[in-house]
Amino acid sequence: LIVVFVFKRCRNIACQNELPAGDCACEICTNRKGFCNLCMCVICNKFDFEVNTCRWIGCDLCSHWTHTDCAIRERQICMGPSINIGAASAEMLFRCWACKRTSELFGWVKDVFQHCAPSWDREALIRELDFVNRIFQGSEDTRGRKLSWKCEELIEKLKDGARESIASQVILLFFQGIFY
Repeated sequence: LIVVFVFKRCRNIACQNELPAGDCACEICTNRKGFCNLCMCVICNKFDFEVNTCRWIGCDLCSHWTHTDCAIRERQICMGPSINIGAASAEMLFRCWACKRTSELFGWVKDVFQHCAPSWDREALIRELDFVNRIFQGSEDTRGRKLSWKCEELIEKLKDGARESIASQVILLFFQGIFY
């Protein structure tokens, strides 16, 4: 307990890594007492026990994490030049506070759903679809807008009694480009 109070270990009981975690020498990890880059939000410094969710966005480069709600509120999720398609196109991006790099969000959401959606219950699936809808709501690219619309549609169907296994399969087919 003493090592937590003197900021030598993470205060998150589920984590409890030595600080700075992974010997991270970034400005945030070295200047924020008690900050753990493995489990705390870069913006609000809070942690929770949510895993396998779109509630958290991790930076592809530095592995720091941010709550999706914090990123939306602080405009760290926004349209920007496409990383994969080319500078002439735009897509939804996440801008990391720690390293200032951008990560594309469509592929990240696709990966989360492919790996986690089959194990989500109805409430979790509705919550995750809502996160994705809010991430892509302001999207100006066709792919992002269609994803936002599909999430809204599936949320309504789930609320009207559709089975979560079917809704999960529909969104996975959407990501494969089979079902729009």
